Amino acid sequence: DYTGLVALDPRDPNRLVISTDAHPVTGRPLISGRDGHRHYELFEGVTVDDGASWSWTAVTADSTVDNIRPIIPPGEAEYAALLWLRGTYISYREYDLDVVGVLTQLPAGTTSCTRETESSERRRSCGVSEACHG
Repeated sequence: DYTGLVALDPRDPNRLVISTDAHPVTGRPLISGRDGHRHYELFEGVTVDDGASWSWTAVTADSTVDNIRPIIPPGEAEYAALLWLRGTYISYREYDLDVVGVLTQLPAGTTSCTRETESSERRRSCGVSEACHG
């Protein structure tokens, strides 16, 4: 087994994205409704109290493959990117993964990318037809 890892937002220390095969609040296994198997999914965590508590929002859900190794690269002020690997990862020598991601257009004057400031029309997929489902 392996870990999904975490990405810290370089623009906003109160935001991160984790890859996990258990729900970050309940700890229950993440079993896909699409194939009945346990998979790693991405969750965005946001804190307003320096990490004492977190609110979690699913970035991916009901995937048929794992979503691992999230990366939040620094970038232009107008957009925020989230990249990750999607597919099957058996070992460092045995894998079948695609690099996928989403770009979020930030509202004018915004320097962070939190769910509260996103809208579906500002979010677009990059390189995949279904950015949030594997």
